[in-house]
Amino acid sequence: MLRNISLFIVVIIAALAVSCRTSKQEVRTNTEYENGQKYIESVMQNCCGFDLLSYKMKLTASANTQSISANCNVKIKKDKFISISVVLPILGIEVARMEIDHNGLLLVDKWHKKYLTFSNEDIKNMCGIELNYYSIQALMTGHLFIPGEKHLNKGNIRHLLTSKDESGNIVIALSGKTYRLDFTTIAASRQIAQTEVAAREGKKMKWHYNKYSKQENRQFPTSIKVEIESHPQKFYLNMDISRIANSTGEIEKIELSDRYEKASINDINKLIPSF
Repeated sequence: MLRNISLFIVVIIAALAVSCRTSKQEVRTNTEYENGQKYIESVMQNCCGFDLLSYKMKLTASANTQSISANCNVKIKKDKFISISVVLPILGIEVARMEIDHNGLLLVDKWHKKYLTFSNEDIKNMCGIELNYYSIQALMTGHLFIPGEKHLNKGNIRHLLTSKDESGNIVIALSGKTYRLDFTTIAASRQIAQTEVAAREGKKMKWHYNKYSKQENRQFPTSIKVEIESHPQKFYLNMDISRIANSTGEIEKIELSDRYEKASINDINKLIPSF
């Protein structure tokens, strides 16, 4: 179980590694630029708003010839905390959990009473680039974002520029010092079809959003496919989402008893070459 969950965490870390520094963009004042800003605002307004978001997810993670599938319960407390619980089919017993907050990441194998912790510095050392909680939240919920920023507003969206691709989709783009960020959106529906992050270190990821469901007059993707390239390796995540609910409250964090043994971050590093 720990090996399987370890593959899961390696794929997640590779997928969510996003730089937190942006470079300045030249601000244009022509009509095309102003129309682009209005379009960006309309996409923002169409993204699903929430306080405590919960849903069920069928997750398939793969790397090289290995593939893992798991049933998960996901809870996201806006701007604070993400919990991904792996449960056994039919029985519904929780066997593993991943918790993400502003301090880093906790991975718990409840089956074998082991856990791993990853500080933000650990993840930066593993991936070579910084991890930002707000970027993870945006990627998991199909939102626009700027790395290093908490939320988008009229002040910071001026760094985003729009253009039209050959298929007629509107691309919202941002060039940072260490990455290139492109949101491909469908003009008619104002939905995000794809988010691509290309890092200058050779890492690249694409999040594909599909099968949008209406949640309180806004849109939420129920199918998310992720492609990650970290030369020479490639990773894939497929997320099929159902039973979406938006409520209020807090997420109960896992309490680790003395029976749990802390594993070493080196355990993950030893596993990576076999993927």
